[in-house]
Amino acid sequence: MTRVTGAAILCAALAGLVPTPVLAQHGHPATPGVDTEHLFGVTEGSDIGKAKETEIEFEPSVRLGKRAGAYAAGSTGFAVKYGVTDAIRVAPTVRFGAHAIGDVPGLGNLNELTFESVSVDTRVRLANWRTAPFGLTLSFAPSYARIDALSGTATDQYGFAMTALIDKELIPNALYGAINVGYSPTWSHADPTSAVKLAGALSVPVAPGWFLAGEARYERLYDGVGLDTFAGQSLFVGPSALVQVSKNTLLTVAWNAQVSGHAVGDPRALDLVNFERQQFFARLAVSLD
Repeated sequence: MTRVTGAAILCAALAGLVPTPVLAQHGHPATPGVDTEHLFGVTEGSDIGKAKETEIEFEPSVRLGKRAGAYAAGSTGFAVKYGVTDAIRVAPTVRFGAHAIGDVPGLGNLNELTFESVSVDTRVRLANWRTAPFGLTLSFAPSYARIDALSGTATDQYGFAMTALIDKELIPNALYGAINVGYSPTWSHADPTSAVKLAGALSVPVAPGWFLAGEARYERLYDGVGLDTFAGQSLFVGPSALVQVSKNTLLTVAWNAQVSGHAVGDPRALDLVNFERQQFFARLAVSLD
């Protein structure tokens, strides 16, 4: 385990976002330059690429701010996405976590970088937005984590995230929309939990290869895997941008801030027990085909 600081977490996450050399033309050309999977920031569109297409992704994120003390948590994922068919894609992912926590009530002080989790995301596209009234893809992602994402403490945690990804071209070549609906139970020896999520986003092209989006994400957290006991809720909103760096390389960046929330047992505004004040997210996707 390596000692880190909050500033190092943010710098490390941003340092990797350097465009890579051209390898091949990025897929999904029905509407020029549009890959809706990456178009909306943290919210995702229904595109999954083509059969036998391979994509490598580097995905850093940083979460900052609690009620008191110093809190910074980062997660960096490395994924290889492969199109089994035009309608099915698999994506094994490895993540590394970093935490810099000091004097946060309810959390132990911690300063380390370590292996976080492994997962396999399988996506099944049921409708293509280019030929159907809207796009629809279902995502199933079993995972195993050896540290708790919130506190950074050691654990044995198993999860199974299920998400419906829905999108539509609302105005041809001018306005795109997406909705995500998710349910994520997690099992551990001491603290099984579950969460439901509803996210929505709109994206517009502003220049060749450039898109700007705004998104909102609402999440409810429960104790117990069956949504047993309500623990807290949050609403995050913020902007995002997609840049087509090259014919085969896409870069997405997003910033979200918690604007509303509530934690059970805490009468104050915002849920800063289960969530953070701010979240930064990026994704660098490179197609190898």
